[in-house]
Amino acid sequence: MIVDRQGKLIAKNIDQMISRGMCANLVIQHGLPLKFVKYEVFRTWLTYLNPNASLVCRNTIKSDILRIFMKEKTC
Repeated sequence: MIVDRQGKLIAKNIDQMISRGMCANLVIQHGLPLKFVKYEVFRTWLTYLNPNASLVCRNTIKSDILRIFMKEKTC
């Protein structure tokens, strides 16, 4: 549940695949190391924003980055 601009509680479902893709793009665009997803401050922040968030490991981010690369390579 989150609070909207009018102060009403609304349900917010987060698509984990979209979230993983966004995290992979963050790593790519800013040249972050793959271990970025293991930073304790990052994990704490993500858990604060959404206690139900699935935290990913660096191997997962690596495969997501390779998937993005292969997708863009074929275009």
